[in-house]
This record gives sequence, structure tokens and C-alpha cells, in this order.
Amino acid sequence: MSLAHPALHTAPDLYILVRYHPSSDRPNYCRALCEFVDPDDQRKGDGLAVYMSPFDAHLDAAFMTAPGRQYHSIHAADFDPRELIQDNAGILHYFLHCGWAASDGKLVMRKSCGLAAIYGLESICVDSGSMDAIDLKISDTELSRYNQIRDRARVRKGEHFGFAVTMLLLSSGTQSSQL
Repeated sequence: MSLAHPALHTAPDLYILVRYHPSSDRPNYCRALCEFVDPDDQRKGDGLAVYMSPFDAHLDAAFMTAPGRQYHSIHAADFDPRELIQDNAGILHYFLHCGWAASDGKLVMRKSCGLAAIYGLESICVDSGSMDAIDLKISDTELSRYNQIRDRARVRKGEHFGFAVTMLLLSSGTQSSQL
């Protein structure tokens, strides 16, 4: 997957995480953060993790980054998903990031790395004739679901729970829970 051709059009603006993996023949090659559609059956393919909030994308990039594996947040429209779609037999699976899991006021960490996220999985079929202009539009139903999840996570005084917990973690140096 490369950063170059604007094949992906999103509404609203979406963000993804990428890590650069260049080679001599593909200097702009990168890998996007993906999740298995079905962790028990990896043959079902990968889904692209997408974020509506640039803050959420940056925060996730910070928690996902490890030595030799640095993630960057970019606009999804700057990413070329055609290789991912071809690998998934003409389907673009995507996980709309809605927030993070928390327990006892602490963000939950995955055993592997990063924060345990709450996602909604969607898929769109992309025929070979549409590969140069792929439209990923978050439906009104998805937007409503996203907003309901975010609204339910708010704490008193209108602060976003994830933001409030993150600020507490950053200011106090408290460790997140491990799964």
C-alpha cells in the first residue's frame, strides 16, 4: 500500500494509522493499521481501522508505536487502499473507531500492544472499475451509532470519558490495566 494516488474519498474526513515500510522498488510503501475481520478465521481478511477524531488517531498511534514500529496518523484520503481491497477479493472492510474500553476508570490495554478499542465493522464491495475512486461514506445510521456511543461515555461536566481518563493518565503517570 502506498501513499500517493488519492483513490479513497471519505465523508466525513477520516484518519488512519500507517507505518512506513519502504523498499528500493517502492519508496512510499506503507502498511495501515488493520484488524482481522474474524480473529478465529484470518482467511476472512483484514479491515482498515478508521477514526473520525484526529485526537483519537494520534492517541492510538502513540500507544501502538514501539521500537522499530512507529505509527503515524494521516488523512484516510491520502492512503491508497487498492492492495488491501485486492487482498480481500474486492471488499473494503473497515472498523470505525468509536472509543476505548475502560474498567474502574482506567483505559484497558491489549496484551499485544495498544489500547483496547471499541469498533464497528462495516464492509463495502468495490468492483474493479471503481478502484480509482473509492467512496467510503459513513452512513447516517453509523454516525448516529457513533454519536450515541460517544455521548454515553461522557462524564459529569460534559467531559469526554476517554479524554478525561487520558488526561488523568498523562498527568498522574498511572498505568492502564492489562487485558
